[in-house]
Amino acid sequence: MVIYFGRYTSHTIVSGSGDSSDLVELAPGSTPTTYTVDGVEKAGVVRTETILPKFGAPLTFNVLDTEFGPVWNDLLEGVPPQRRFAARFTEYSRLGTHSILSGLALLRAHSLTEYREALALWTTPSVYALYAGVDKGAPSDDQGHIAFHVVTAIPKRAVQVVDELDVTGRYPLDGASASNDWAGILGFEWNPSVVDPPEGYLFNGNSLPAGSWFTNAFYSGVGVVGDTTRSYALRERLGELLGSPAAKVSPEQVHALHFDGSSPHVAGFRALLKSMVGLSDADGPFVVLLPSLDMKPASAREKAGHLLAALDQWFDAGASLRRDDPVSPLIEPLLKNLKQESRFVVDPTFGCKWNGGEGGPARLFKELASHPTALTSIEMEFALRVAEKTWDAVAGSLPTNPSAWPVPAPFLHPLRYRLPFFPAPAALDAPDYDHPGGARGSLHLVNGFSATINASQENSFPLTANFAALDESRTLAAVGMSDDPASPHFIDGVSVLEDKSRKVDTLPTSPLSWSALTLVSTENIVYNP
Repeated sequence: MVIYFGRYTSHTIVSGSGDSSDLVELAPGSTPTTYTVDGVEKAGVVRTETILPKFGAPLTFNVLDTEFGPVWNDLLEGVPPQRRFAARFTEYSRLGTHSILSGLALLRAHSLTEYREALALWTTPSVYALYAGVDKGAPSDDQGHIAFHVVTAIPKRAVQVVDELDVTGRYPLDGASASNDWAGILGFEWNPSVVDPPEGYLFNGNSLPAGSWFTNAFYSGVGVVGDTTRSYALRERLGELLGSPAAKVSPEQVHALHFDGSSPHVAGFRALLKSMVGLSDADGPFVVLLPSLDMKPASAREKAGHLLAALDQWFDAGASLRRDDPVSPLIEPLLKNLKQESRFVVDPTFGCKWNGGEGGPARLFKELASHPTALTSIEMEFALRVAEKTWDAVAGSLPTNPSAWPVPAPFLHPLRYRLPFFPAPAALDAPDYDHPGGARGSLHLVNGFSATINASQENSFPLTANFAALDESRTLAAVGMSDDPASPHFIDGVSVLEDKSRKVDTLPTSPLSWSALTLVSTENIVYNP
């Protein structure tokens, strides 16, 4: 993944989704290694591949290649032995380029034009890319741009109809005829993109963009259509900062977004519960606030009442997802249940109406904010189910009355190790870090819930590029500024990542000027392949 800034451009990507592969059902040939296309029998090519794991014996297996791609039956479930499927990947159609070439070209790009030329070389994985630059060498009236691109290779498919239904891209191709195969790859100009939108800003939080053209809710079980918890928060914060035509923001305000601890998802769910208070039985499910919060709630309605009281307390304290807030143990299961309980497999009614995952609740909350009368029994049943599961998640560990909840204890072991390696890095020889028997591996935070927009634990990469004063730009490669386990800078970012409520000036600056850099040590490494 390429995340960088230079003197003229800044670029970041998040994982996205793109339809860049198909299954092809092969027409059988006379032997297990042959297949038929347009009545002509063709021979597949059997090749042997060997994987050399770092630990353990080599893994050797055979692959049957076809003109469509490798046979994938071993990776599919429930396929009858007489049917064979090949995997059609865009990589097989673009053998003259590679995403690594794209990444190298991105690092050299000094303008939006050069940047787009570099993106056009990208094949997989599918990502969402954000760009900002001052555009060296461009005409004076074409300098300074922001852009968003969906980056993937898109196959040019033939229309496929099954039982009078257009299933193009959603059904295995019939390999018996070459006319059913792809006709190459679409040009990069077909990839969805936005350059210099009228709002003056762009953002993405692993969310599949959806606008006014998107009228039907749909949940695929894979990605998110619409806002995730992070993109929803960014939408709200950027709307507040840049909501008026003449509004401008400072680098400090942009940088502070990395440490924003608010949650529109929690605010929307609280508003949903409040709208249900006082409804009668005839109107459907409703929330009953208990006469005394010291009484143990039994029903889903009572648990929702207790949850609402806890959220009111949380908002009175500033509604920030800091770990020093007594209500913070409740927020993690709430956000988890909002996502899980909206999925189609859990509640088809809610999923069909609003969508599943993180996008469904976000769409509901935005709709209710503008049209409160849209509340029906579907939304109320969903709210009660989420409230009950959320309350049950903490009921055994905290007092019944939220006002008596203690501030959570600090985490004593903020790091965990994966894939042990030796020797033990000197940087980790500290009692504060949990390392069994000296074994070391890649690090990630295990303090459970990292809750700001810059949220994910070990894969958070905050970056604020200041083109007016490049040496004042700030970034942090979690969990440190070095990927060498023996370096003293391997974990120097942990103190920042542990506490997302720290002041923004604790994030280290990342100067580009040689005079502003500090030389720690030098080492000559001779590579002998």
